Amino acid sequence: MSRDSSLTNDELLQVATEAYLYLYPMVLMENTRRNATNVPRDTKPGRAPMGVINHVREYPELDFKAVVRPNFDTLYSSAWMDVSKEPWLFHIPAMPGRFFMLPLYDMWTDVFASPGTRTHGESALTIALCEPQWRGTLPAGVQRIDVPTSTVWTIGRTETRGPADYEAVRALQDEMWLRPLSSWQSDDFVIDDAVKPEWKVKMPPMVQTDT
Repeated sequence: MSRDSSLTNDELLQVATEAYLYLYPMVLMENTRRNATNVPRDTKPGRAPMGVINHVREYPELDFKAVVRPNFDTLYSSAWMDVSKEPWLFHIPAMPGRFFMLPLYDMWTDVFASPGTRTHGESALTIALCEPQWRGTLPAGVQRIDVPTSTVWTIGRTETRGPADYEAVRALQDEMWLRPLSSWQSDDFVIDDAVKPEWKVKMPPMVQTDT
């Protein structure tokens, strides 16, 4: 790529700075994804391989730094998905008398949808995360949500009224499921949980991005 001689050094610096700032969210999200998914199943709260829901079963510790300061009135259910090959379905059980939200993040860090009791009521709901160009058929009753990027992060939040409420919330978490469309009626599908040692996951994502 040849340098445009019409640009001064200051202008080149300005262009480079703007490009860095524009793409920073995607780099941060990718580092966040690697930090959250480069683990075996059921080994760390809030972390799990791609395509697996990790339920946080109690309020986070004070030193929890995987994301910005978490809430202390909800239990979390987090998952990362790659929908480039096929849609993924996420099932939310009925939440009578309880607030729940499932914000969906694209790789620009934007929330593009947030299904839950505020937007869809307290009844059970199954959503399908699809690339806009996907033209297949979904199971009856499944609500389609088109994604801006093929990689999606969700952090479900279930209202929790103190430690005495843990048992009830955990039961609701256990009713949630995440599956690819090709295996939506069972858990019989392969998850890649091989740990990649070349990914640096010992530092918080923002620190890694800024290093």
